[in-house]
Amino acid sequence: VGGVRGKGALYIGFGRAPRLEFSTTADGRRSLFGLVCPDRPGLLAEVAQALRASGLRVHDARIATFGELVEDLFQITDEHDRPLDAAAQDTLRAELRARLDPETPTTGAPR
Repeated sequence: VGGVRGKGALYIGFGRAPRLEFSTTADGRRSLFGLVCPDRPGLLAEVAQALRASGLRVHDARIATFGELVEDLFQITDEHDRPLDAAAQDTLRAELRARLDPETPTTGAPR
């Protein structure tokens, strides 16, 4: 995802597992969240549910699909319009893994 790679980026899994990356905007006012994964019906709805369940605000979204690959970039903040701290990133990461990662057990995980 252009502009998101760099210090602090996190890659989850290999192969078909989603890749999640976190960074901040140049002015430091918002977090950038990048998602790269295979496309499928309902994917954007699941991402929106994870963002909502994590109590986050979306200020901008760039949604792109290249063949069967999704490369989405979101500018997000917490409920107080601050960039995400490590705990908020972990919460979003867990929400998304439960919904998107084919290797994550589904027992008790929200869908």
